Order: sequence, then C-alpha cells, then structure tokens
Amino acid sequence: MKAIKYPSSVIVLIALILFGAFKPSSHMDNSTAQTMDSTSYDFWVGNRNATFDENGKTCHATNNITRIMNDKYIHKDFTILDGQNKGYKGESFSVLDQSDKKWKQT
Repeated sequence: MKAIKYPSSVIVLIALILFGAFKPSSHMDNSTAQTMDSTSYDFWVGNRNATFDENGKTCHATNNITRIMNDKYIHKDFTILDGQNKGYKGESFSVLDQSDKKWKQT
C-alpha cells in the first residue's frame, strides 16, 4: 500500500478545522459548564465553503456539519475539491458527555 503524503499546511488546516471550534470546557467557569446541553454547538451546524492556500494557489473545500442520531451527535464531513489533495475526505463525530458536560470528538 502506497502512503499518501500531504503538505504540512494541509494537515494544519485540517487540524484547525477539526478542533478550532471546540474549546475544552476546562476553560469555562463551572456555571457555564453546568448549563451546557446538546444544543451548545448549534451555531456550527450548516454547510460552508472553505478556501486555503496551496503553494500560492487558492484551493477549495466543503465543510458540512449536521446533527445525527436524534440530534445527539454532530457529524462533520470535510472534502477538498481541488488542488494537490483533491478528493481528500475527513470526518468527525462529536457528542456532549452528560456525565462531565464536556464535548468529546472522534
């Protein structure tokens, strides 16, 4: 199996997209953490177009965020549309852990 190499800028971009919107609840005071519910990240749900620089060329991607499984999980689907990494797909699933009121992402 041949390994695919990605430029570090793409890896950084994907990491920022995947983790940039989620702030660990340890940065919140206790009153904020106690009031969090599964709608805390509703602002993030929707379809977005993304652009990024790849060696001086503007490249494009889609970032589609939906609620799934009775609206308990947030599903993120990321696809690069052009450039060196055209066709790259990323996916994540996030859920609010009711026991500690922290969002968990896989």
